[in-house]
Amino acid sequence: MKKKIMNIIVSLVVLILVLIVGYLLYDKYVQNKKIGIKVETNVPNKYGVAKPDASILVYSYVDQEKKFEFFNENGLNEINYQLRIPQLNFTTKVVEGINSKILNDFSDVAVEFDNAKSSVGYKSSESDYDFFNPLKDNIVYIFASKILVNETGSTTTTYYSYIYDVKNDKELTVKEILIQKGITEEKIIDAIKQNEHFIESYENKTDEDQKKIMDEIAKAVENFSKVNIEGAQTGSIQLLININNFENVCVDFEVK
Repeated sequence: MKKKIMNIIVSLVVLILVLIVGYLLYDKYVQNKKIGIKVETNVPNKYGVAKPDASILVYSYVDQEKKFEFFNENGLNEINYQLRIPQLNFTTKVVEGINSKILNDFSDVAVEFDNAKSSVGYKSSESDYDFFNPLKDNIVYIFASKILVNETGSTTTTYYSYIYDVKNDKELTVKEILIQKGITEEKIIDAIKQNEHFIESYENKTDEDQKKIMDEIAKAVENFSKVNIEGAQTGSIQLLININNFENVCVDFEVK
């Protein structure tokens, strides 16, 4: 009887060990493959990018390049595409949540980047980012974009803003920042109407199309749903407004 119990215990221990090893292998190979990031060895970070020292506020968690070569009447040509995915370099639960959100937002473009073939019009999905830390603010702004290519070769670009208040260890939204700076929906619409590039494109439209464009602007600016912070310096802030069926518009505001 004791021998039978011992055999059962040994079997359970072996089963638990097998499950643990299986999970670790799944996390290493399957989960990493899900977000399309090639794993390198002998580096601290499982995605092949070592975390920098604390003086670096934002770093490239993923930084890969893909090159397509092709011939035409001018001879050999090449197109380079880049996959850059940012992460905040702070160790708090709030930052952990922001960083996870970034990886989730860019998981699809990472997969498409890995799977890209030169046969699709020499196009590849790609992503890039920039970040800003005005001296008067204890705030880090990340502005990121991704381009997805579908089977027909057309592209879709999506923009993201990630904002971290370092002093208060808090994630902020575009809406919160702009309200703090006194930038309202009405002020953004007025700034768009005065933008030279917007005026030039808008004036060439029919009355019907102009009305549609203004409706789309109202939707984009409403609750700041398609307003991203493209840049931030001491004393100024730059916004990019993503307007459906019209080109993006960039506007600047002076802020305190």
